[in-house]
Amino acid sequence: CSYPGHNLECPKWTFPQVPSLPFQTDGHGDTRFIRPGAMEGDHAYIVAGGFNLTAIAPTDPYGNGPGRIILNRLYALNACANDDDRIHWIFDLNGDAAGAPSVANGLIYVGADTEGDTSPTPHEFYVLADTDKLPASGSVCSYQLGPMGSGLPVGPTCTGAGFKPVPVPQPVVHFPLTGAMPAHPAIAGGRVFVATTAGFLYGLEP
Repeated sequence: CSYPGHNLECPKWTFPQVPSLPFQTDGHGDTRFIRPGAMEGDHAYIVAGGFNLTAIAPTDPYGNGPGRIILNRLYALNACANDDDRIHWIFDLNGDAAGAPSVANGLIYVGADTEGDTSPTPHEFYVLADTDKLPASGSVCSYQLGPMGSGLPVGPTCTGAGFKPVPVPQPVVHFPLTGAMPAHPAIAGGRVFVATTAGFLYGLEP
């Protein structure tokens, strides 16, 4: 799993699955997915490309195609499951991208982000309930190409292609804050603290 100048331990699994490791950038834009994730129990919450990065053929020299680079999609992954059951749920935030999530007691806190934006443009902040905590609001195929719902439809088309229906979690609440939110919200003392690129720090109570 290593390459010259590095000494990497082989990971147990990757998402999305790749044929060989290490997965090095080839110019198709995956550096924009660099957001820290969050863990609670055996669930990992991350911003990721999903199957749309690996299950469709590229259409330009950089490996991009319509719907290939989706930056506002949050995945909950089952860390201890097999690859077929890796996806716990999928949620798309309103906005250009998703910031880094935080989680506590089955509630996921995440803000929308726009790369390089330091303006006071409002961005949505979300509190999501894990589907282990509250019932899902719906379901989608685990293969999504482009905006949510634009992938394979749930049903025989999805399962026949080797994918599965997965839940969409319920937003407990979402509302705009001033500025983009690329970083983890901090959780302490029953409050959630959110910094924005417009220079604001918010302290939020349940």
